[in-house]
Amino acid sequence: MILFIEDMLMRKKYTDSQKSANIKRYIILSSVVFVVVCLCLWFFVIKDNYPIGAEKNNPTQQAADTQDKNDFINNPGAGTPDPDNVLSNGNTDESKVIVATMIEGDSVTVSTKLYGYSDGSCLVEITNGTKQHSETAPIIFQPEYSTCAGFSVKSSKLGAGNWSIKLTAMSKGQSVVKTVTLVVL
Repeated sequence: MILFIEDMLMRKKYTDSQKSANIKRYIILSSVVFVVVCLCLWFFVIKDNYPIGAEKNNPTQQAADTQDKNDFINNPGAGTPDPDNVLSNGNTDESKVIVATMIEGDSVTVSTKLYGYSDGSCLVEITNGTKQHSETAPIIFQPEYSTCAGFSVKSSKLGAGNWSIKLTAMSKGQSVVKTVTLVVL
């Protein structure tokens, strides 16, 4: 009887250790498969869409970007919706400036799209009743459309109410003014 009990205990120890070994093998194999899948995904899909930092400062790319800007400045009608209506040709058409606002948490972000601009600056003036706020930012060139560097204002700075947001884009001695309103709660 004692031999039978010892035999049963030995078998239990053996099966427990075998189960433990199988679980360890499964975990290791799953980890290896996960790493291989992630590496394949990175190599074949993601890395092409997200260049490594060294590529951002590539002198060849910077030269091409500079050439794009020079081409844009020398040919202001390229890449704009209406070549007869660009700011650098003397027309200060308000349709060349698009202003969008977005409330994110406790901040209001003012975004812009500027067609026909290659340089200059932006001035944003925000009023809510008697409270006022203003900021300036440079115009950032992009081949399709340029943008103001960006504006973000804490909602508490001007409080709740109807905000009047006046954007003035200035380039080549001319300016265009666009005003939008935003209800901030």
